[in-house]
Amino acid sequence: MNRFTALTMTTALLLFGGSAHAGGLAIPGYGSQAQPRAGAFAAKADDPSAIFHNPAGLAKLSGTVLQLGINLVNFSQSFVREGSYDECTDPKCPVGGLPFAGQPYAKIENQSHGAVALGDFAVVPLISAASDFGLKLPIVFAAGIFAPVSGSPDREYAPDYQLEADPNTPPPPGRYDIIRQEVLVLLPSIAVAYRVNSKLDLGARVSWGFGQLKATSSTWGLRNYEEWEGFDAVFDVEAKDNFIPAFGVGALYRPIDNLELGLNYRSGASIRAKGIGIATAGTGTLVEGLDLLEPRNMAPYACGPGGTLAGFTTCVELELPQIATLGSRWILRDGQGEERADVELDVQWENWSAAKDVANLVDAKTVTLQRLPTSIIKHGFKDVFSVRLGGSYTVPVKAAKLNLRAGAAYDTEAAPESWTRLDQDGMARTTLATGVAYEIPGWRFELSGGAVLEGTRTVSHGGCNPATGNVGCSNNTEVAVADRSAPDPAQPIYSESSQAESPFNAGVYEQGYIFLGTGVTAWF
Repeated sequence: MNRFTALTMTTALLLFGGSAHAGGLAIPGYGSQAQPRAGAFAAKADDPSAIFHNPAGLAKLSGTVLQLGINLVNFSQSFVREGSYDECTDPKCPVGGLPFAGQPYAKIENQSHGAVALGDFAVVPLISAASDFGLKLPIVFAAGIFAPVSGSPDREYAPDYQLEADPNTPPPPGRYDIIRQEVLVLLPSIAVAYRVNSKLDLGARVSWGFGQLKATSSTWGLRNYEEWEGFDAVFDVEAKDNFIPAFGVGALYRPIDNLELGLNYRSGASIRAKGIGIATAGTGTLVEGLDLLEPRNMAPYACGPGGTLAGFTTCVELELPQIATLGSRWILRDGQGEERADVELDVQWENWSAAKDVANLVDAKTVTLQRLPTSIIKHGFKDVFSVRLGGSYTVPVKAAKLNLRAGAAYDTEAAPESWTRLDQDGMARTTLATGVAYEIPGWRFELSGGAVLEGTRTVSHGGCNPATGNVGCSNNTEVAVADRSAPDPAQPIYSESSQAESPFNAGVYEQGYIFLGTGVTAWF
């Protein structure tokens, strides 16, 4: 089996076996060379993964280069909610009250490892190829498929949960945040790089992405300060978007032989996933007719026609942030002018403040509402800034080369403390990574590993958990929706301006990542 055939078969296995879980992991560095450098790769960008990190770097390549990589990611997350289960005193509540009232909330842990996993590690592939097609022109073309940066890995906290299945068993403490979630966003892409002169390279990428979302969470069917399941509704949604356009541009500049500067910009992306939503209502919601939810097949549509009693036409709208990276790389060379070592410092900006809300549009109505209002899931995100430092050192080994790599990075928080929640990973993080590559003529084999340290975060709202008749968190009054500093349960039958204030995210969070990587690059 020749080299091209072997790589082609491996590409097919990765694409169709690994793409089911390829999005939603915000780990510095993507690919088998950038990952052990903790993402400090905007200026080096000298393999086909440059299509993601900086398309101008493709101009460094000649001939045809194929690269396959797998990042293996283990994300651990746990939550102990502050407080205990409330008693239910509404006339509709079970006679004798709730048997678990007064019990403290139990610790919950993420049980998902992704749709495709190796043991406890989710599989995230990178597939890319670049070629000058023998044209003897200062132009290199590339194609690949990758997962954009996002803060939403898969979650699963109560895989067997059924609304009101057992009156003696307390419901999941995090159900108003997320019960289960599976996210996939992939960007098939093409790129081109042009060497303007010996000092300047330019590059651009265009992508036609696709994505899908499966999620389950609990909402308030009625005002439910006491959080009784009978006033809840469980909402399951499965939706997809087959056209997610995005682009990237980059530049490399070499003012002197030992210094290289890189600039990369990745556009944001708007996702409007359309599919089916299924609402299962609690027994206590019958008064306002939530169980009589009907499809609203009439214009103007919130999402689109085609809903039935078995499933309502549903759209989920969200944004992926635009990202800009500036890198500076110092290069040490041997006596023959070959690169022996390098160190790179990158600074990066991620526009998460523009990607903080998720809109859920359901074309349905109740006996009292001609249209369900749009539900806005708020996250309170702010922009993220990061610093990444990484480098490599090459040791000649006869006809081969051994390349040692290491890196560290720090990212500021996306979510302020009061906005911490389970469905999005918004803590500040420190990344430590290392790796090694073995290169022989025509081949390079790479291994890497590291950790993203996020630690523990404690969120408190001063014991705010309003009971009926005791609304809000400030002197028993509600703060205006736009001024709130914590998430509230989704309340789909109420407009955004009339959402009740009842933050559910107070407690202790612990989370972090362990990652491994492997890859192979071949030159033709």
